[in-house]
Amino acid sequence: MLSVIMPVYNEAAVLENVIAKWVNVLSNHCSDFCLRIYNDGSKDQSLEVMKRCAQKYANIIITNKPNSGHGPSVLMGYRDACDSEWILQVDSDNEIDPSAFPLLWSCRREFDFLVARRFQRNSSFSRKMMSTGCRMLVGSLYGYAIRDINVPFRLMKVSAFQDAIEQIPVNTVAPNTLVTGVAALKKLRCAEFDIPYRFRTHGKASITLRKVPRLAFLSMWQLVKFRILYDPSPADVLLHQNDASKDELTTRKACNEATKL
Repeated sequence: MLSVIMPVYNEAAVLENVIAKWVNVLSNHCSDFCLRIYNDGSKDQSLEVMKRCAQKYANIIITNKPNSGHGPSVLMGYRDACDSEWILQVDSDNEIDPSAFPLLWSCRREFDFLVARRFQRNSSFSRKMMSTGCRMLVGSLYGYAIRDINVPFRLMKVSAFQDAIEQIPVNTVAPNTLVTGVAALKKLRCAEFDIPYRFRTHGKASITLRKVPRLAFLSMWQLVKFRILYDPSPADVLLHQNDASKDELTTRKACNEATKL
C-alpha cells in the first residue's frame, strides 16, 4: 500500500490538473495506492476542486483543516498513513512533475528513502542561505544522507521512519528536514535522483521573503531540540545498519543504473 501525501494551500489554478496527472501516473505504476489531500485552510476554491476530483477519481481522501502551515500538514499526513508500507510526499504546486515517480518507485526495493534532487532551481539568496544553514546543521547533528534535505518529493519506507514520525512535534515547521536527519542517523539506504524543477507559473509561494529569517531560526532550533530528545532504540539502528551493509553493492549498482535513465 502506497499513501501519497499532498498538502494544499491556495492552488485552485492548477490543482485539478495536478491531481489528474498524479492519478494517471499512480494508476499505471501502483496497484494499491491512496491519494491523501490536505486542504490547509485555503482561501480560494481549492477545496471545491478537491471535492470535484474525489467524485471523479477513486482512492482520494480529503482532509479539510484550519491553516497551520505546510510542515504540520505534511506531518498530519505522515501520521495518518502509518498503516501503509510506503509514503510518498509531494506538493500541489506543479513544480515537480509526477513523471519522475516511476524512477523512484522502480528502485524502492533497494532503498528505504528515495528523494528527488531539484536542479535548475533558481532560489532567492535568502532561501539559499536558509537551505545551506539547515543542511549544515543536519549534517553536524545527524550525519549526511542526501543534499536536498527538505525536498517535497520523497518516497519513504514506513517501517524505517514510524518511530520518528510519532515523536516529531505537531508544530514542526519543516518535518522533512527531521526525517532526513533520521535517515542519516539510522544509516538507512538512501538514494537521490536529479529531477527537473519547474518554476511556479501561478499564485504566490506561502513563505514570503519577510518570513524566511524567523522560519529559518525556528527550523534550526527544532532540529537541535529533536536531536536531543530523539533516541532510536539500539536494536532499530543496528537492524538498518546491518541491512545497509548487506546490500551496499546492490544499492550502489541500482542507484547508478537508475540515474542513467
